[in-house]
Amino acid sequence: MKSVLSVIVIFLGICGSLVFGQSWISLGDSLHYKGSGSGGEVRALGVFQNQLFVGGDFNRVGDSVSRGVVVWDGMQSKYVTFHNWDSTLGQFNVEHFVEYRGEWLVGGGFADLQLDGTAMCARWDGTTVVGNTYSQNGSVGCMLPVGNELYISGFFIDQAGPIFQRPFDKITRFDGQQYFGMQGLGTNGYAYSMVVFNGNIVVAGSLPNVNGAASWNGTSWQTLGLGVNGTVFDMAVYKGELYIAGSFGRAGNAFSRGIAKWDGNNWQALGTGLAGSSANGLSLHVHNNELYVGGDFTFIGGVSATNIAKYDGTTWSSVGQGISKPVTDLETYQGELHAVTARRPSNQPSYLWKFGFPTGIDDNLGENSAPFSWSLDGNRMMITLSGQQPGTDWRMTLIDLQGKTVHQENLQMNQTEIPAGHLSKGIYLIQVSNGQENWSQKVILN
Repeated sequence: MKSVLSVIVIFLGICGSLVFGQSWISLGDSLHYKGSGSGGEVRALGVFQNQLFVGGDFNRVGDSVSRGVVVWDGMQSKYVTFHNWDSTLGQFNVEHFVEYRGEWLVGGGFADLQLDGTAMCARWDGTTVVGNTYSQNGSVGCMLPVGNELYISGFFIDQAGPIFQRPFDKITRFDGQQYFGMQGLGTNGYAYSMVVFNGNIVVAGSLPNVNGAASWNGTSWQTLGLGVNGTVFDMAVYKGELYIAGSFGRAGNAFSRGIAKWDGNNWQALGTGLAGSSANGLSLHVHNNELYVGGDFTFIGGVSATNIAKYDGTTWSSVGQGISKPVTDLETYQGELHAVTARRPSNQPSYLWKFGFPTGIDDNLGENSAPFSWSLDGNRMMITLSGQQPGTDWRMTLIDLQGKTVHQENLQMNQTEIPAGHLSKGIYLIQVSNGQENWSQKVILN
């Protein structure tokens, strides 16, 4: 048994020159909703002109008003206002971002938009919010640029008010001047995701007429085999195959909960799929030649992973210590993977996270800023929460210099004992999270 002779706890701001492996780090203030009614979900991430956009139906960033859209400035490590967005919005709900013809489109449902009236898609030219030229009335689920054309899924309403199902159904194609219908999906359900696969437009969502997913060959929709027995929330093309994530138990004849792949002819399971109390896949994203899935789960393919995991085409792996709340979207920004989380439980705020290296001095980290302390008793470490009420959201993670998690557990009591006799001498990073905030300390074991 290895002996731990002493422990020196050094805060990040004092010892920023040391290098640690990557871990999940919460960024900026919380995103939440204040007022009557419901709201506060964060659903969308997107990058335009080296800025990271965050969208949802929140109306507060910390104590500041910011409705539906906010921009994360990675250079200044803070949120900044998106132009004059707040001054033009009444009700709001942002679902998706996409770049089209050099402009940034914000899709969702906006009431009393002073730009052009009630709209489902606003556009920004990099300087000014210039209106909703690419919009029909209603709400947008997602958008997909293909060459000079823009495909839009959503719930469309005509100027007179009733549901405008024909000729658009759930999808419409815009060529820069006018809209064209893509009939055949039926009037029920909603499309959450679109991608190009094998040269065709593939749409997926809650679409009972096509069993969840279908491919457009230029003139008509074709189902993908037997489809899925539930809802698809996101899709991604990875290594020539189409991956889907959602809330389902079967894809074709393959039983794979929450995640599966389509090779162009057949559905295939990915191990045992997702597991957990909900076991839903909510987001897919390709980053550094690996496929990342975010959602609400604790296992994937039999591997322990908290709400986020990655896949190299063969094997599933956890991503650091995971994230304590369901991951609703993923995006690459400045070379690092970023994620946003759902408001679980419903009265809790959401956060933006990045998977990166702890750096330099954190302005929010002072001598007494961490709400916990450590002590050493022989081959045991004790972690004590100070002035905090422990619960299921409190978690500690001990990470070694290579970024490997060597110990992790929930903090159910004010004082928790952690075995330390098996640890090698060296430098470690201690992280404590309550599901809303994240604190880190460095530990040297001699």
